[in-house]
Amino acid sequence: IACLACSFSVLVLPDAVESIGAFACYRNTNLERVEGGKGIRKIYNGAFLDCQKLEHFEFGNAVEEVGDSAFMNTTLIEINLPDSIFCVERNAFNTTAIYNGKKADVGPDGMYNINIPASIEYVEPGAFSNAANVHTSFVNRKLIDACLRIRSGNLQHCYPCNMWRLKIDGKPDIIMPKDIDRSKLDAISDEINKFMLSEDTMPPEIYRYSQSATGLTAALEQCRKYPNTNLKRFITRNISIIFQDIIYNPLVKNGEELIVGLINDKVFTDAALKRLLKE
Repeated sequence: IACLACSFSVLVLPDAVESIGAFACYRNTNLERVEGGKGIRKIYNGAFLDCQKLEHFEFGNAVEEVGDSAFMNTTLIEINLPDSIFCVERNAFNTTAIYNGKKADVGPDGMYNINIPASIEYVEPGAFSNAANVHTSFVNRKLIDACLRIRSGNLQHCYPCNMWRLKIDGKPDIIMPKDIDRSKLDAISDEINKFMLSEDTMPPEIYRYSQSATGLTAALEQCRKYPNTNLKRFITRNISIIFQDIIYNPLVKNGEELIVGLINDKVFTDAALKRLLKE
């Protein structure tokens, strides 16, 4: 199919269509939904690149490959990849947001939920960079890398966008920072897989593998949900940096509310609050 200059908002594909060509709908500024297409096996590079109003796409049970930047700068918020999928390339779901009619960085409301089946064998960095919740039954270094923030991405640098949740059936959520030391991906994958095979109810503390603000955010959420003494000590040592990241970051519009919520949830120790008042 080729719809570069089309003005329609809904595209209904016949089930006989097996592929969507490279840049087939590039910059279709009106397209909002794509339905049908149960026979689609491959979506080529840039097929829906810059279709900024595209919020809904039906992935049939035959899709095997999604190309580079296929859905880049769309506004998808729910992505259900079928069990047939085995390849997703770089920037495939590097989505965007629309603010006052113009392209903008993705905030917490624009991050998406995604289901990633174990059938996937080849996935490139940044493929799922704006994911908020990742539902999957397997974890490896490539999957983790695919869900991290990328330099060329559209994700805001603010508290809610600094983390994502790894959701594995039968296990508590694993809190993941959006920036991770990539040299540690194998170690992180091993730690998560050991947890998946164990009967432990306390998930691993992945914030330890991040040296940026995203690690501190993940630590706070980890403490909110799974508090322990060592974690609270870590937060106390870093309370000044945490406060600055939340209160003085211009992208965090509700910093005071976030701090109050963390206090009410007993994330901060008395020692942390006293240190903050002193400074």
